[in-house]
Amino acid sequence: MPDRDAVRWALERNGRRDETLTAEILRRKNEVYDEWLPHRLRTVAGAVEVVPTLAQRFALAIASGALRHQIERVLVREGIHSLFQAIVTPDDYQKGKPDPEPFFQAMEKLNTSLSPSLRPHECLVVEDAPAGVQAACKAGMRCVALRTYFDDDALQGADLVLDSLKDLLLPSVWECFQTAPLL
Repeated sequence: MPDRDAVRWALERNGRRDETLTAEILRRKNEVYDEWLPHRLRTVAGAVEVVPTLAQRFALAIASGALRHQIERVLVREGIHSLFQAIVTPDDYQKGKPDPEPFFQAMEKLNTSLSPSLRPHECLVVEDAPAGVQAACKAGMRCVALRTYFDDDALQGADLVLDSLKDLLLPSVWECFQTAPLL
């Protein structure tokens, strides 16, 4: 979910609808995140080990509600930025997850350099939030959910739920998708 939508939702849930306050909260949140970026914000556990393996076989994209500069700084710091062929952020779409638009935008960006072009059912989304799982399902894309913050009930709808990103390297995962194992 894009940050702006999450802040609006939280305020509205507490009986407030205030765009000025929304903007101020977003400004402060981004200020704090930017201070933390160099040292405290990390990629998903296992990304540095798993992403290079995935990139050897698949075109990779990120579709996120986070700001582009924040995503890119972390990816550059971790040495995996160049492995992603597309990064989609709220600047690229109107409706955030659970709407499928972010995933369609990511697929569209990947397709500018792929031949033949990907179709939704050929894409595998890796998600860690219910809104992302819903968006993947609405997009007609396969989905692996990670139990990072939510339990299986919250991640309902995913084709497969895993404990960690490193589990993507297990042969049984790729058998589930009728694809040869990565390793």
